[in-house]
Amino acid sequence: MMDMILFILMMLILFYCCYFFMRLCLAIREDFKKSEKYKKDWDKAGLDVKSKLDEIFKR
Repeated sequence: MMDMILFILMMLILFYCCYFFMRLCLAIREDFKKSEKYKKDWDKAGLDVKSKLDEIFKR
């Protein structure tokens, strides 16, 4: 009986740790998406890829 209670308790603790970590990662990702540097880097990367594709298809 005691083992079962301990097992359930450990599963709950594990679940809450995973949930907390997931929420933390989502919050960090949202902050990262809002930053201006991220947007500039993303636009630059998109333009680089587009110019490379244009070069490939012109040949």
